[in-house]
Amino acid sequence: MSLQLTPSSTFLSQLDDLNDKLPSILEDYDKYYVFYHKNPEYTEYQNMFDNIKGNLQKVNTQQAQLKTDIKTGTNYLSDQFKELDENIEREKEKNKRLRKKLGIAESKYDGSAEMIKDFKHEYNMYYMKNFGVLLGILMISYTVTKLN
Repeated sequence: MSLQLTPSSTFLSQLDDLNDKLPSILEDYDKYYVFYHKNPEYTEYQNMFDNIKGNLQKVNTQQAQLKTDIKTGTNYLSDQFKELDENIEREKEKNKRLRKKLGIAESKYDGSAEMIKDFKHEYNMYYMKNFGVLLGILMISYTVTKLN
């Protein structure tokens, strides 16, 4: 889904316009409400009251539309950020697997664990080598004693 996002400055200017219009419309509404209800026989008051009531409804409709537009943009951005976050998490997991395959330590603890593992492997190799040498010495000693 590709949505053309409206800049926030446009929303702010529209909101400022509505905020500028609203006080004068409400003032006129209050004035003509009283005039109309005190003198319902004057059609001029009725027409002005209906006109101002229409203006008030128009501002209310514009405000609702502005709110809907902002919410739509916000939801779209939220969805895009969620998708980006999911992609980042997948790439992090992929990176972690690849680093593990390459033997790259993820943290100091992992690095020290790798070093301990390497030293244990070296120790076991030397231990086996020494055991082999000892076994060889014992076999040679046995052979020498048997020959004498």
